[in-house]
Amino acid sequence: MDDIKKFFKRDEFARHCGIELVEVSPGTAKAEMTIKKEHLNGLNTVHGGAIFTLADLTFAAAANSYGKVTVAINVSITYMNALR
Repeated sequence: MDDIKKFFKRDEFARHCGIELVEVSPGTAKAEMTIKKEHLNGLNTVHGGAIFTLADLTFAAAANSYGKVTVAINVSITYMNALR
């Protein structure tokens, strides 16, 4: 799984957002992002795009953890509450 972590370290957008891929094992992944003022929207809550980016990278790592290049063709997310 070190290879997949190395692969995702080249993700410039994730790096720009401050996302760190913490764990990857077959079919699962864990990533973290420290929320900074740059991640907030006009309501002073975490921007949905920041949350989606974190989820998207984590999903991509889990989906690619089997060693076959995989991309999503359709993804959706439902926000239950605003993050503060």
